[in-house]
Amino acid sequence: MAHAQHPTRPRRRWTVLVVVVAVGLLAGSAWLALFPDEPEPLDDLDRHAAGESTVVYEITGDAKTADVRYSTYSDGDSATEQERAAVLPWSKVVKAKGVLSAGTLTAMAGADGGTVTCRITVDGVERKTASATGPFALADCNSNG
Repeated sequence: MAHAQHPTRPRRRWTVLVVVVAVGLLAGSAWLALFPDEPEPLDDLDRHAAGESTVVYEITGDAKTADVRYSTYSDGDSATEQERAAVLPWSKVVKAKGVLSAGTLTAMAGADGGTVTCRITVDGVERKTASATGPFALADCNSNG
């Protein structure tokens, strides 16, 4: 006696289709979670290292003059400059390249005293500011930390 085959029911097909689509969506979500479409941090670092930054050093205050010393780090090298008895306000704009495109700035008031304030900005963002008051007071700014 031959067995009659029953046709596949449409309900079972829909169930299989829904399960396949759900598994596909879960697999896609897992893939995006594991491998997001964002640049690698090293790519961002390389891009920044190749760019140029504008570093602005500023000294202000009510002291008549200040001895100024600043160092700039650019492209792996550093350079230090000094100005004696600089009239306030004083500023210097430096172009620097690389990841450590910043530097240090110190201002020392003279024997007459007063307040000196140093400030460093990199690409318009303030990195450090410091003030000191008195004869030979020393304001010290380091934009790296």
